[in-house]
Amino acid sequence: YFYCLYINLTTEYLISMTLNTRNKILLSIIVTSVSFLLFFFIVALVNFIKGDFSLIPEFQRILPINSSSFLLKNRPLISIISILILILYIPISCYFLYVSFEKTKSPETIYLMGFFTACILQSTKILIPLLELWNNSSQWLILVARIEIAGRMLAPLCLLFTALFSEQDQIQDADRNFGLAIGITSCFAYILPMNSKRIFSNFTLSCGFDNLIYFFIFFCAIITVLTFIIISKQREVSFWTSPSPYYILMFSGYIILSISDCILLLFMGTTFLILGTYQILYRLHKYYLWK
Repeated sequence: YFYCLYINLTTEYLISMTLNTRNKILLSIIVTSVSFLLFFFIVALVNFIKGDFSLIPEFQRILPINSSSFLLKNRPLISIISILILILYIPISCYFLYVSFEKTKSPETIYLMGFFTACILQSTKILIPLLELWNNSSQWLILVARIEIAGRMLAPLCLLFTALFSEQDQIQDADRNFGLAIGITSCFAYILPMNSKRIFSNFTLSCGFDNLIYFFIFFCAIITVLTFIIISKQREVSFWTSPSPYYILMFSGYIILSISDCILLLFMGTTFLILGTYQILYRLHKYYLWK
């Protein structure tokens, strides 16, 4: 009896510690993103008062769009607004994740936390226009670019893990997978060769394996969709009534917003990202509340 009681207490203690760690990470993401947002506005305000603003050059477009129409025209200001929306999205989403699942341990929350971590890593590219890194320091420019690439690869990897390892009996592996995803993406971002002379319109740098990164993102997205469809059939539930399609919607919005340099992409990315995230958090909260 005492042995069983000891095992139960130890298990609950470890789970609470794991929940405590996850909640602390969520809070740290919230604080970091809010601080990042305040830093941007403070530096922008100081530059405005000093009159140090300079025109941002129109870099090569990330998408082969050659149009001067109102909705598709390349606008550096739109790229900045897209990053600011992503930064603002992070603390709001993390807060609702924290409040809704403060005492609930699930693999989905761990991988969503990884997705939000990827968003904040990719948001560091706002330092490029803010500090005019294309003129001032190539070392800082490359550092920011490596952090951005790590976030760009971490997001689809966390989405893939959500599809592959979302069963409740795989909950003990979620923390390990989260750390593994960060380690893998950080290593790749560190070893990739960067070209500081080639900056795209969404304030990302060209690297030696751009096509490989895009293939990796596309591959993760395809495998994720197929996995969600297979899981829905195995559970005998409709794919469209599960949270699965909203993961795809959220990730699509994230991708569109991350490459946004025109009004149309800004509107589409923001809409998809917010709608997908809201539906995911709502449906997961409803599922675990009922469970």
